[in-house]
Amino acid sequence: NIVGIHEQPIRFLGKVFEESISDKKQGEILERKINDGLQILDTSLHLGINKVWILQFLLLPQIRWILIIYEINYHLIERLEQTVSKFIRKWLGLHQSLTNIALYSKHSPCPLPITSLTAIFKSSKASSYLQLRDSNDKNISDSRYELTCGSGFNVKKTVDDAESEIDFRKISGHTQKGTSGFGWIPSKPKLTKGSKDYRKEVTDTLFEIDDQQKLACSLSKSLQLHWTS
Repeated sequence: NIVGIHEQPIRFLGKVFEESISDKKQGEILERKINDGLQILDTSLHLGINKVWILQFLLLPQIRWILIIYEINYHLIERLEQTVSKFIRKWLGLHQSLTNIALYSKHSPCPLPITSLTAIFKSSKASSYLQLRDSNDKNISDSRYELTCGSGFNVKKTVDDAESEIDFRKISGHTQKGTSGFGWIPSKPKLTKGSKDYRKEVTDTLFEIDDQQKLACSLSKSLQLHWTS
């Protein structure tokens, strides 16, 4: 007898298809996995800085593939980031009122080597979108597949903004920064769309734009900008 999907879910490339054909349950599984991992780290005997290292390089990379293959709501990721940030402040001995921008911004006076969960989510979705759009298989590239992430995040618009920034930098040309001589910093080669290096350039630019937007939002709040000085 052929077993139906309502009796036994189908697993394909790590993705599980159940009877409901919905990814809502996977969002609940993701939330449970992150919360369980945080509780295990919190009750361990590691030092606080070691707990942050395990979180950054072991726990969060494990969920990256889940973020790529499933349609996870962006508001859920924002809520989970608040939980993750609470534990990071606790482990590093920081005050609970410290804003998330101070933890994750690369333009803060004391930048930390920590990547936010929302940044990982955005880069994962952007990379997935670029792989589909720039695929060598015309059946895939012409399918106009849309990645849905809820009302809080638009993948296509975010990628378009990052690519517009890259195009603007190409038009403005290579500029020299700092006091080093001309030609000390080599110009970046032109990358072809569809390559791994191009996807990395887009995601890195996406990080920069997102960081600048969050920092500008923080500077506009008079009672919260003191951490920037």
